[in-house]
Amino acid sequence: MPEQMPTPDDSQVPDLPVTILRDHRLKCTIWDHEGHDGSRYTFELTRLFKSESGDYCESHEFTADELPRVGLLLQRAYAEIHELCERNRESRGPNNPEP
Repeated sequence: MPEQMPTPDDSQVPDLPVTILRDHRLKCTIWDHEGHDGSRYTFELTRLFKSESGDYCESHEFTADELPRVGLLLQRAYAEIHELCERNRESRGPNNPEP
């Protein structure tokens, strides 16, 4: 029988994103912030690039040529967050409506 790993308490668990959506060098990270009113989803939009020294970096600035991809990625993020909210409503059931 495999050994059970101890379950860390909430202070030891790192905050992990719900999902990460990618489109080439663009990345949209979706986070779930649990509160007394339930989940509140936020997102972070970044562009990945390689610096002159060869290190991979992130930026929150985008070029005009990237705007169409940014728009499409944000639409995907909106759809993903909408789906997450729907699943949360369904899991609460009719006896536990949204506040």
